[in-house]
Amino acid sequence: MKRLACAALAAAIAFTWQTQAVAAQGAIEEIIVTATKREESIQDVPIAVTAISGTDLKARGIEDVYDLQQVVPSLVVNDSNSTTGGGTMRIRGVGTTGNNVGLEAAVGTFIDGIYRSRSGQALNDLIDVERIEVLRGPQGTLFGKNTSAGAVNVVSKKPEFEFGGNAAIGAGNYDSRRVEAAVNLPAIDDVLAFRLAGSYNERDGYYENIANNNTYNSRDRYAVKGQMLWTPSDAVQVRLIADYIDRDEDCCPASYRIVGPTGAVLRALGGNPVISNTGKVGTNYTPFEEVEDKGAVLEVEFDLGFADLTSVTGYRDFDVSRGQDVDFSNVDIYRLGNTEETFENLSQEFRLAGTIGDVDWLAGTYVYKEELSQAGGFLILASQGPAYFSALIPAAAGQLVPGNGLSGAFEQETTGWSVFTRNTWHASELLDITLGLRFSEESKDGSSIINGGGTGGVIVNNWPCATLPIAPFCNNTGYDKTRQEDEQWSGTVSVAYQLTDATNAYASYSRGFKSGGFNLDPAAFQLNPTTGAVVNDGSEFKAEVVDTYEIGTKSQLLDGLLNLNATIFYSEFENFQLNTFTGAFFIVQNVPQVNSKGIEVEYQWNVADGVFLVGGVTLAESVYDGGVIINATGDLNVPGCPPPATRRCTKLDNERLTNSPRWQASNGIMIDQPFPFADSLRLTANLNWMYRSGLNTGSDLDPQKRQSSYSLINGQIGVRSPDERYEATLWGNNLFDKEYSTIVFDSVSQTGSWSQFVGAPRMWGVTLKTNF
Repeated sequence: MKRLACAALAAAIAFTWQTQAVAAQGAIEEIIVTATKREESIQDVPIAVTAISGTDLKARGIEDVYDLQQVVPSLVVNDSNSTTGGGTMRIRGVGTTGNNVGLEAAVGTFIDGIYRSRSGQALNDLIDVERIEVLRGPQGTLFGKNTSAGAVNVVSKKPEFEFGGNAAIGAGNYDSRRVEAAVNLPAIDDVLAFRLAGSYNERDGYYENIANNNTYNSRDRYAVKGQMLWTPSDAVQVRLIADYIDRDEDCCPASYRIVGPTGAVLRALGGNPVISNTGKVGTNYTPFEEVEDKGAVLEVEFDLGFADLTSVTGYRDFDVSRGQDVDFSNVDIYRLGNTEETFENLSQEFRLAGTIGDVDWLAGTYVYKEELSQAGGFLILASQGPAYFSALIPAAAGQLVPGNGLSGAFEQETTGWSVFTRNTWHASELLDITLGLRFSEESKDGSSIINGGGTGGVIVNNWPCATLPIAPFCNNTGYDKTRQEDEQWSGTVSVAYQLTDATNAYASYSRGFKSGGFNLDPAAFQLNPTTGAVVNDGSEFKAEVVDTYEIGTKSQLLDGLLNLNATIFYSEFENFQLNTFTGAFFIVQNVPQVNSKGIEVEYQWNVADGVFLVGGVTLAESVYDGGVIINATGDLNVPGCPPPATRRCTKLDNERLTNSPRWQASNGIMIDQPFPFADSLRLTANLNWMYRSGLNTGSDLDPQKRQSSYSLINGQIGVRSPDERYEATLWGNNLFDKEYSTIVFDSVSQTGSWSQFVGAPRMWGVTLKTNF
C-alpha cells in the first residue's frame, strides 16, 4: 500500500511538469473556501478539503446532507432506527456510531459557523446553500468544538442588494413532491437587505408492511430560513440568520436478513419473519419521528483598521418525539414507548485577525453550553411479549405482564471554553509556515434513573436483576456524576511550498480530540437489587485523541483546465470511542488505539467546452490496533474483556472499523451545451458513479453483518433557456435499483437472527425550475 501511495503522489507531482496543448475552453472557476476562517482559494489552502458550490450540488441532484456521500469520495453517511439519533458520518473510514445521545460526533457538522452536536441533527434538506466544505482529518484549531475525524461546513447564501430569486417544483415515484424557493429583498441600497428561503418535501416510504401493505420511511418535512444583512458603514457588517425545520415522519423499521432458532417461536405465535433485502417488514406499531429544530446565528464583523474582529453568536433548540416497534417483527413483543429528546445549545465565538509584515495572524476564544435530556420507555413488553419469553425461558412464565419493561430518564449538561490562534508566516514568495494552537477545557454533569417493573428479581443467564436474557431491568438504578477531566491542547503545524506556478505541496501535523462523557443508555449502570452492589459501571468513557500526518499536492494543470489534488495521510487514535449494540442495549467503550492510513486523489477537469469530469478515489486502511470489543457472539474470559465475567468479547487486532470501506470512489460527468437542433435551448446532463468496496456494517464486526462491494448510479438530464431563467430536468437515483444493506444488527432479543436497514431503491422524478 505504501508503494502505491508513493507512486500515486509522485505521478501527481510529475504531472505538473508536463506541457500539453489545450482546447480553447475556459479555466475551471476558482472556489473560495473559509476552512481557515479566511477567504482563500481551495487550491492554496494546505488542508485536505472538498468544496462543492450550491449550484453544483443542485446540478448533481444533491438534496440533503445524506446525499453528500454520492459526490464526496471519502464520506460515508448512515442512519439506522432513527434519522436523528442514529445518524452517523464517517470520513476516511472513521466515525462515531449513533443511537446513543451521550456520544458526540467524530465528524462534526457546522452550519453557518454553528456546531450541531450530533450528526443526526444535520441530516436535513439543503436549502439556499452557497457551498459545502468537507474537511478531512482532525479539526483541532479553528472550529469551535474539536472534531477528531473531520468536519462538514455548510455555508448559506448571503442576502444581496439586488432583487432576485429562484423557485423549483418537482414530483416523482413514491408519490414524491418537492417545492423550494428563495427570494432576495433589498430594502436600503448597499445598507439593508433580506433573504427568505423555504422548502417542502413529501414522499411515501419504501419499507412495506407484509401484513397490511402500509409503507414506512416516508418524507414529510418543511424548512424556512430568513436572513438580514445590515452594513451601516464600510467598517461594520451584521448578519442575522434564523431558521425553523419541522419533520413528521415514520422512520425506521427493519427487515430480516437471517432468521435463527427463535423464528420457530415467532411462527408459533402467528408471526411471519420474512427475509427480505427490499424492505418487506413486519410491525405492529406504526413508527413515528417528530422533529422541531430551530435556531439563530448573529454574525458581526468590525474592521478595526489594524485587524478584523468577528463575533459569532449561536443558539439551537432541537426537540424529538419518537416511538417504534423495536422487535422489528409482526409478533408484538416489544415497543419503544414514546421517547422525548431535547438538545439546547448556546455558543459564542470571538475572532481577531490581521496581518503584520509577512505574518497573517488570528486569535480567538470560544464558549459553549449544551443541555440535553432524554426520557421515555426503552423496552416495553407488548401483548405477546410474555408468551414469547415464556416459550424461550420457562422460568419467566407467569411473571411477565404487558406494559412492564424498562423506562428511564437521562440528563447531561456540557460547558466548555477554549482559546486558539492560527498564524501563517510567508517566509518567502514560495514558502509558508503555519502554526495553530488551541487549549480547550470541558466539563459534563450527567445523571440517569432507570426503572423496570415486573421482573421478579429472577437470575437468568447469570444476570442479576433480569428475568429476560438481557441486562439490567432493575428498579431505581442510576447515577449522578460530574466529569471535569477534559483539558486538552490541540492544533496544527504545516509547511507549504509552491513547487511551480501551478502546483503547491504541503506537509502537516494536526491533533484533535473528542471529549469524554457519559453513556446515556439503560445498560450503562447495573445494580444487584438485593445487595445494592454495582454489577457493572459502564456509565463513563474517556476522551478520544488523534494525531494525523499528511503530505499533499494541489495542482492546476493544462492552463487551468484541470485541478488535481492528492493527499497521503496517517492517523493514530487513542481511546477511540466505540458504541456497540448487543441485541438489546448499547455499550460504550474506549478501544486503546485505532490507525487510519491511505491516499486520496480528487480532480476537476474541463475536458471540452461545456463538458466537465469531476470525482476522486480514496484508499483507506482504518483498523483497530489491538484491544477487545464487547459483543453478543464473542468468547468468555477473553483477556482484557471488561467485567462482569459473563460478558463475551472478541479480539480486534487489525480488524477494520465498522462501515469502513477500503476503497471509495465518486466520478461524474457534467454537460452544459447547446441543445441539438434547437439553439434557443441548452442541454444539461450529469451522470455520477459511486463505488464502495466490501465492509462490515456492525460495530461488533460479526461476519453476518458484512455488505459486499456495490455501486450506485445517479443521473439527470434536462433543458434550459440560455438566460437560465427556465429549466426542466428528469432525474434518477440508484438507476439500476441496486439492493444493499446500510446497517445489519442483532435482532432484538432474538438470538441467532439478524435484521437490517436497506438502502433506498430506484427513485426518479421531474423538476421544473425558474430564476428571476
